[in-house]
Amino acid sequence: MKREPLMTEAYFQEAIAYTRSTITGRTQKLDNDKGQLKKPQVLAHANFRDQCELLIARYSAGEPVSALVGDLETIVSAWERCLASSPPSPNDLAYLDEYVRSLWIVSLALIFRADDALWQRILACAGNEGRDRLFERLVARRTAGRQPATALLHPRAYAFLDQAAEKTSADEVIRFLKAWYPALQEIGWHDCHKGPEGGGFFGYWAIEAAGVAVAFGIDDASFRDMPYYPKDLADHGRSA
Repeated sequence: MKREPLMTEAYFQEAIAYTRSTITGRTQKLDNDKGQLKKPQVLAHANFRDQCELLIARYSAGEPVSALVGDLETIVSAWERCLASSPPSPNDLAYLDEYVRSLWIVSLALIFRADDALWQRILACAGNEGRDRLFERLVARRTAGRQPATALLHPRAYAFLDQAAEKTSADEVIRFLKAWYPALQEIGWHDCHKGPEGGGFFGYWAIEAAGVAVAFGIDDASFRDMPYYPKDLADHGRSA
């Protein structure tokens, strides 16, 4: 059953098919490149972005969470290819888009119980060790001994979730979910559902809230039906 209320099931099925086709086309260009492409890194980054959004679109459309687990490795492979493109452009958590995407991927890795090899690949792609407190709190649930972080790079959007992780507090998650969408107005996909024919909309889900709830054992009974909370992801993470 479709999870995202803002668009129809038909919209998501068309969007999923289009995104898959677009990724395939870009991949073919990258695989066949003999040096003619002027900016292959642009195509590689677009594929990484779209692989992330494809997983979320499939969740929005109502696909079983178990069917999405294998997509995480595909996302990481696209991330690695993006980071290996020339000129190199390392992940930078100071940029809100990259920060949110990094939180999503780490959260999905914790929810899906990614194996050790895939987890290490994710940490290698994410980089930024010791730069952000919330990111390090999540990573520390699985990897100890990393450089500690004292700063929160995006406090306007993430102070409540950081407090939720520190205090294992459902009340702080509720505050975060209430503020989540307005606080991300500068991100690239904000309000994309208002664009022509859906504007590339893939669904609005605070995956990082589910990541924190699962990783820190926060009871989500008081917020599981709030907008933006992907409760089926959280349920999968708790039952895995």
